Amino acid sequence: MCSVTTCLILATLGTAPTAAQQSETHRLLAEALDLTQSPAANLQLQIWSDKLPEIIAKRRQLQNTVPSLHLKLIAEVFTTSFKDGDRTIIVSSINEDCASSQVAPNEGDCPARVAEVQNGKLRILKNLSEFPVSALRGEAGYDASTNKNTQYMTLLTFNPASQRITTKIVYGGETGERAPIDLK
Repeated sequence: MCSVTTCLILATLGTAPTAAQQSETHRLLAEALDLTQSPAANLQLQIWSDKLPEIIAKRRQLQNTVPSLHLKLIAEVFTTSFKDGDRTIIVSSINEDCASSQVAPNEGDCPARVAEVQNGKLRILKNLSEFPVSALRGEAGYDASTNKNTQYMTLLTFNPASQRITTKIVYGGETGERAPIDLK
């Protein structure tokens, strides 16, 4: 049995919000995905495993068509993650079959997936055919210089209480919101 003071402290601690219950905002970061790696060693490759044969075939066709370019067997993803209790939520958008326009050349609607990793197991929660990605291409594609640019970026906020991810696009320094992603 605890004393009144100890019980009150424990009761207060028990109802206080934890870091896992508070919303977090992260930026999607560009990352090169080495398509020659084993999917077992890379979560991004696991998330896109069903699409890899098609993506690899396209890249090899491009390599064979223009061998003088010495193209690497890579894909580009934009990704971030959130911790939610004993699981990690991963948002991954692949720079493949993206739609863009001349009006907004630094923004594309790309395929994306929301996945969770819990107890070492990966599970896809959402497949999105069009997910907004705002990014400025660097000299070597979407790279470290892309991730440093603050005028073109995609910001995601995960709210663990509502199980919702909200999307903000920064384009030319101007910010706009997109439809949220419900994970329930």
